[in-house]
Amino acid sequence: MLGAVLVTFTSPFTVAAVPTNIQETKNASPLTATDFTVVISDHSLALGDVWNDKTMQFSGKEISSQFVGEVPFGDSSYKFWQHNYAGYSVYSSNFLWDKQNRSVDSYIVTQISLDSSEIVTSRGVKTGDSINKLLASYGPGTLDDSDDERWLSYDTFDKRISFQIEDNKVSHIIMVFRMDN
Repeated sequence: MLGAVLVTFTSPFTVAAVPTNIQETKNASPLTATDFTVVISDHSLALGDVWNDKTMQFSGKEISSQFVGEVPFGDSSYKFWQHNYAGYSVYSSNFLWDKQNRSVDSYIVTQISLDSSEIVTSRGVKTGDSINKLLASYGPGTLDDSDDERWLSYDTFDKRISFQIEDNKVSHIIMVFRMDN
């Protein structure tokens, strides 16, 4: 799953150019910070939130946790941990600790992966929803049809939300910091 954190699309094209069975969609409003926030156990969890004991506690019962690795980025290297819960996972990292004047041991949420239809995005999209609902909520996006997978993504300058599409339905959702700019 660390690859999801580092994903870059080498040949993106708009979804409007590919599918033939998708209804016409209007352009949705631009992404904002709330698009990278979900509510879990009545608590908001967003990319960039501090990852500490309190955050871990409200996240629920952790199924497993593992050190994913240390990833070089520019002149620095950042440590990544994966925390797995029922229906979702969270990656924490000391990402940008040196640029944000934080301690090397301070961690933030750098990726949220959703597999449960119980957790919805701020625009109301969840796993199991149709591609038409996704397009109505987010607009056309950028399609990546590689590695035998189909992902529809939406970017801001530093963040990306991606939806895996299988059988014209959302099967997986990933919110992540972009590390490619």
